[in-house]
Amino acid sequence: SINVGNTAKMVCNVTDGQITWLKNNKTLPKDDRISVESSNRGRESVLQITNVEASDKAIYTCSASKGEERERASAHLTVYEIPVIFYMFPTQFVREGDTLTLECVARGIPKPSLTITKETSDDVTRDVVIEAEEELQGDYQIKKTVQVGLVTREHVGRYTCAASNNRGKDRRTASVVEVIDGNWSEWQPFSECSVSCGDGRRTRTRTCSNPAPLNGGISCPGPYTQTEECMLQSCDYEPVFTLTPSNRRVTAGDTITLVVVVNAEPRANVTWNTPNGPAENLTPRIQVFQNNTMIIRDAELSDSGVYTIKASNSIGDAETSVTIIVEGEPPKFTLPLENTTVLTGSPFNMSVKVSGNPQPTLQFYRVIQGSSMKLPSDALPGLTDEVGASYSIETASQADAGEYYVIAKNTYGVETNKAFLKVVRATEPAQVSILVSGPLRVVIGERVLIPIEVSGVPKPEVEWTTHGDEIEVLPNGTLVIPEMSYDHEGTFTVTVKNEDDTDSESINIIVVGRAPEIQSPLPDSFTSIYRNTPFTLSVRVAGLPLPTVSLRGPTGLMIPVSVSMAPEDLHMVVGSADIDTSRLENSGEYTITATNIHGQQVETFELEISSDTSPPQFTSTVHSIQLFHGQSGIVQLDLTGKPQPKVTIENRDDYNVQVKGDRVIFTKVTSDTGGVYKLLAVNDEGQNTAVIVLEVSGEAPQFVGTFPNVTLPHLTSHTFRVSAVGLPAPSIEIARISGDVQTVFNPQLYTSGTTSTASLTLKNPKDSDSGWYLVTASNEFGEVSTQAYITFTPVFKRPEFEIGLKGETIKQGSNHQISFVVSGVPSPKVRLLKDGERLTLYKESHADGTRYTHDIRTAQPSDAGLYTAIATNDHGTEQSGAQIYIRPTYDTHVFTQTPLDVTLREGSDYVIIALVSGASKPEVYVEDGDGEVMEGGSTRSEGGNVWMFTLLLSDVKMEDAGTYVLNARSDQDSTPIQHSFEIKVTADSFTTDAIYITEPLPENTYVTPGKFLSMEVRLSASVFGKRDLFLKLVHSDNEAEDDITDILSYEIHEEGWVDESRKTSKMWRVEMKLPVTKSLLTGRLRLTVRDYQSSDSTETRLIYEQTVRDGPPIFNPKPQSVTAQSGEDVLIDVGTIGATPIEVQWFKLEEDSESYTDITDDDRFEVHSNGSLSIPEIEKEEEGVYRIVIS
Repeated sequence: SINVGNTAKMVCNVTDGQITWLKNNKTLPKDDRISVESSNRGRESVLQITNVEASDKAIYTCSASKGEERERASAHLTVYEIPVIFYMFPTQFVREGDTLTLECVARGIPKPSLTITKETSDDVTRDVVIEAEEELQGDYQIKKTVQVGLVTREHVGRYTCAASNNRGKDRRTASVVEVIDGNWSEWQPFSECSVSCGDGRRTRTRTCSNPAPLNGGISCPGPYTQTEECMLQSCDYEPVFTLTPSNRRVTAGDTITLVVVVNAEPRANVTWNTPNGPAENLTPRIQVFQNNTMIIRDAELSDSGVYTIKASNSIGDAETSVTIIVEGEPPKFTLPLENTTVLTGSPFNMSVKVSGNPQPTLQFYRVIQGSSMKLPSDALPGLTDEVGASYSIETASQADAGEYYVIAKNTYGVETNKAFLKVVRATEPAQVSILVSGPLRVVIGERVLIPIEVSGVPKPEVEWTTHGDEIEVLPNGTLVIPEMSYDHEGTFTVTVKNEDDTDSESINIIVVGRAPEIQSPLPDSFTSIYRNTPFTLSVRVAGLPLPTVSLRGPTGLMIPVSVSMAPEDLHMVVGSADIDTSRLENSGEYTITATNIHGQQVETFELEISSDTSPPQFTSTVHSIQLFHGQSGIVQLDLTGKPQPKVTIENRDDYNVQVKGDRVIFTKVTSDTGGVYKLLAVNDEGQNTAVIVLEVSGEAPQFVGTFPNVTLPHLTSHTFRVSAVGLPAPSIEIARISGDVQTVFNPQLYTSGTTSTASLTLKNPKDSDSGWYLVTASNEFGEVSTQAYITFTPVFKRPEFEIGLKGETIKQGSNHQISFVVSGVPSPKVRLLKDGERLTLYKESHADGTRYTHDIRTAQPSDAGLYTAIATNDHGTEQSGAQIYIRPTYDTHVFTQTPLDVTLREGSDYVIIALVSGASKPEVYVEDGDGEVMEGGSTRSEGGNVWMFTLLLSDVKMEDAGTYVLNARSDQDSTPIQHSFEIKVTADSFTTDAIYITEPLPENTYVTPGKFLSMEVRLSASVFGKRDLFLKLVHSDNEAEDDITDILSYEIHEEGWVDESRKTSKMWRVEMKLPVTKSLLTGRLRLTVRDYQSSDSTETRLIYEQTVRDGPPIFNPKPQSVTAQSGEDVLIDVGTIGATPIEVQWFKLEEDSESYTDITDDDRFEVHSNGSLSIPEIEKEEEGVYRIVIS
């Protein structure tokens, strides 16, 4: 018995005769798969059939004949095939009432049984067999079909197709999914009025949830919000103070700012009264501003008192007050005392200046033997805002030297300032001191510094009397001897002199050396060696000056010693001597002598030269060692012989086998290292041999885990990993078998110890990549294989624009390529339209799908317009659009946006807006219905050679109705380009609603770099078409804002009137797609949508999705500084992202201190879950520096 696709082999042996093979008693058919080979002189015949098929099932006969004699033997070949379901219907999306066809096809030998079951769930989940029409397709293939004429919900669910025969079984699953279209819920009650008084709006909503669209069902048509006007009450009310100043104490000279905020309708008149009368009657120091602010500059004591503020309107009055206390200023030295040095007999004066309110008093003092003595002083003339005093000495003497200080005091404080007076003679004698004591003992060769201290007026000259050369004197008089020698030994004298006197001091320097010291290494006191064994004596000897080294032998003869300087120590030498060991009479006592001028050291040792020799001898001639593959080991040889024999390996030269002395070292052996090693030991007396037998063991490979049959989606990359263990770690090979063709892959192989792991990645596999995958692991000790059947099935995906169309401005006459990338399974059908007209497309493969391009050759104004790409497959349709503008190369202008026909309400205002493209600024004007040019229009640049024209129509009247002509031209244009539009005016009461975003962006948006971010908003706007809506997208962080509209792809969809009865505003849905770059992982996105009259914005915070999962905590956004008024509720907004939980702590810096106080649990403050801090009704004392810490 054999499986389809394998190889069958039959062997026939005979003693003699001619062999013939038969199939079912007939001659073998001609087939390249069938071969017959003979061996053993024709006595053995082998019949082989490769890639066995079902038709090979038969009785095969081996017939042998010789002359009249015949002999026959037969065998029965049975062919089987494990069942395979090679087609099952894909997932079906149906609505109630649709028709449905479910098919399943399987093959196997013998022919398999095939059933289709549906999963049902009552109390227990189970599979129920579905009746199906059966169709036989040949001897080994079967097809079953289920036809449903009218789909109900009972047909929705999970289906299984199962095939089996006596050789195995196979099963596949698929689903029938119900598509449900959306339906509106009931309207919710209207919201509260948007304002508490005056004209407001209220809104009600409904949801597309009765039911909600499911599995690609159609969304509910029409708007989901309704808005109407409302008014609760009139807005007139009497004045109310919502902000009043707090009582305060200030210092004279400060600036005082008092602010009040009054709410009133109609607006209130505010008056101020000071302790000295109405504010408007006072000096320019006190001013009252229109924003209800009073400022008092250079506050005086007379400004203290109660200030009254009164607010009045036609409804009523309100009054509040504040008390101001102006206090004096404590003393402050503006000109302090300074330390001073004067000559004996010269005059001296010390002065101070002090500010303060009231004016401080001043008193000079002098400190004498710890007591203070008052000094008389003179007032400094000509001072107005401060006071000053001075103390003078006509002729200074040594008795005047010492500490002086001044005390300044008024009713608000006391300040003290002090200084020192030094009185010196006009000349002072020269004096010198050597700062090291003598005599100074210095080791020869060392560096010497002799510092001195010098005084005298004028500054004395310094001179040294020295010995030896290479001596340096530094500018401060210090003596430097870089390297001490015997020439420098003696007395050194330093002499200083000036106009007043001469002084000198001496120090004696003694140069010292170092007696010899024999260090290491020294031989043992008794050393025995064999004759003719090399022996070298090497010793290190320290001393200064460097000593000589000599060696005397036992016969009294001097042995030559080579001496060299030790590189690591300049005061040490190395002595080496070779001793002749060939003569026995050289045995005896040896003497080492080291000598310099400071002494001598002698060391002795005894050397015995022995004539006792013997040939090499192995105690054991056979050594055995067993190691695992990769292991290391040592064989210790039991070897004797004098002199010491040298051992080598005669028969092998392996890099991982070494002989060191009497040891043989094996390093990380392999199977090649195993075997017999022949050893040869040799010395002067002879040689001997021995052997080492090395046995290397290992383990044949074994797979870790299983390699199962799997079914995977095609066109999606998959990575397979399989591991095997063995000693050594095995190599792994992966191959796909398809018929007679075997495709071998080169997987990535990772090895760790005895385990190998192969990793194979199949990029975008297709159906043709399905089949048997054979994995083989092998090493020096064996081979093992396993196989699995991998099936790649289609996966369905609705179209998606991986890269959408991009709006651009193209220079006239240039070439430009429009491109976009679309993905989807099956591959979508793609069209590109310009203003509804189909264009030619070219396509090429792309990493994210298929790239489509359209070339614009020699761009002309007619190429400008709205370009729309449409991608469609069986699972949906997607669109992407962009506006292309053409920038002329010469000064001709083109309208790119023009006013539409409009109906206005009488008395309303309207702005005429137009966009014109052209190289230079155009002259743009509007003619009314009588051909008169209208005044008041303005033109400004919008960038990119685009110009915006605006003209305001104020207080529109009935007679303003008519046809208007918009004109634009340059200096070179003989005639302008024109556009006509109509304005209708009605007395009917209707409103044109401002833009209002009804479904904004989410508070937080999670992003991943390299992916596209899809966003959607809904809004209501009074525009005629989606071309009248303009989008702007700005990315911001704590440092800057960046307009990123140019990389945004979007589509605008109309969704009907907000209110069918009024028909003034429509609902619009905006779908956007944004590529996520590294700069867009944090910060905020602000989307602004505008028309010609109004705009609205929405924001979202960007959060890096990876950071949220496992990153450290970061601020997003960081807290910003806040300016607030007393009594106002303050929120310091902050956001945090990172691995949760995140702990938040808030601190406040204490005044006049550098320490922070933890306020996280303070009842006065509130810390929110996102880390933000609230301070209700903030007070003046809560002003300051706050710090937040997250961890």
